[in-house]
Order: sequence, then structure tokens, then C-alpha cells
Amino acid sequence: MKYLKINLIVFSFFGLMAGVSNCEGSKSRKSEILLVQNPPFTIGNVYSQDWIAGTKGGGSGTNLFITFAEFSENIVVQDFFFKNKRVKAQVSPQNRNEYIGYYKNKINNDVIMDIDSVKESQNIPPDKIPFQLNEHEAVISYLYQGTVHYYKIVDIEEKPLIAYPMTNRKNDQ
Repeated sequence: MKYLKINLIVFSFFGLMAGVSNCEGSKSRKSEILLVQNPPFTIGNVYSQDWIAGTKGGGSGTNLFITFAEFSENIVVQDFFFKNKRVKAQVSPQNRNEYIGYYKNKINNDVIMDIDSVKESQNIPPDKIPFQLNEHEAVISYLYQGTVHYYKIVDIEEKPLIAYPMTNRKNDQ
């Protein structure tokens, strides 16, 4: 009789744990990010432009430019998701209705490759974005009426590469 009670308690515990984990799984499926079809703004000009610095170690990257044709003051543009990266959207200094996302290419010199797994565990994994995007697609996240929304932009124009010239050193003047 004593063993029956212990078995009943153990099986009840495992049954309860299975039920709780099952609820958690369905909860995460319900919290998928939904894209808005009709946002409270109108997109104007959208393009991306790769750039490369003219100095050694200056780097390279891509800038994403999004101009809003109609834009309400109660919308807060937050982030851009583009080229499998997420960056903060920044207001253009020339135009209040234009936002820019600055994507800098990182050189992976900081990756630790070692036989010791403790040393390799110090590597920082890349951020995963919650969207499957093609090369010429981006997603805008914005705050509207207290809720974060997402809008997908397709067919982003790609402008020619900007190769910045080398800067003059003080001795070269």
C-alpha cells in the first residue's frame, strides 16, 4: 500500500509537469509576431545603399533609408529588421519624415576558437530576428496606441555602392 501511494504521487507529478509544459508550448505559438497589412502611415521612398570606408579599419556596411509620405505624430518608429539584423531606426538630420538604419558589417576577429569549451563559450551568439526576409525586404517595428506593430516592406531599391575617399593625413597637406 505504501508503494502504491509513492507511485501515485510520482505519476501525478510527471502528469502535472507534462500538462504545464504543453500549455507553455501552445502559449508560445500564439505569441507569434503578426505583420500589419494596413499601417497608419504611408511609405514614400525606400532604398538601401552599401558603403565602404576609404581608410584601413574604417569598415563597411549598408544604410537603409525609409521616407514616410504620410506620418502621424502619435507613431514612434523603433527598429528596422533588414539583412538578418536588427538596428534602431534613427531620424534623418535632413528630413523628419525619413528614418535611417545603419548596418555595419562586423569582422569576426573576436571569435574564440579553442579546444577548451569554456573559452569558446565566451563567444556571443548573433541575434536572431523573428522574421524570414528575402534580400530586398525589411520590417519596421513601430509603437502605435501603446502597442508594438510590425510592417513588412518588399522590393527595396538598391542604390550603387558609396566608396568614401581616403582622408588626408596632417602630414599630407
